Amino acid sequence: LALSPSFAGTFSPEFDRVTLEAGEDLAKTGDPVLSSTNFVGELTTTHFPWTPFSIVVVSAVALAVVATRLLQKWGKRSAASEDAATSGN
Repeated sequence: LALSPSFAGTFSPEFDRVTLEAGEDLAKTGDPVLSSTNFVGELTTTHFPWTPFSIVVVSAVALAVVATRLLQKWGKRSAASEDAATSGN
């Protein structure tokens, strides 16, 4: 963490960029002690697990697409067999 009165800069191979930027936003107070405390607090706070959430949402959408397509094919076959049955009578 590099601090100046109006700027906070960070680099870390351990924390992702989004977490670092959120910490930078909280570290722009003008008081170096408060800024560093806010920054460390942001790094140690538990955040919502967006990666598993995104995987679940994308998987659910993919399953919905496949189910919709299967129902479309089933509906066309059912309609075709009904047409064949009614025209055969």
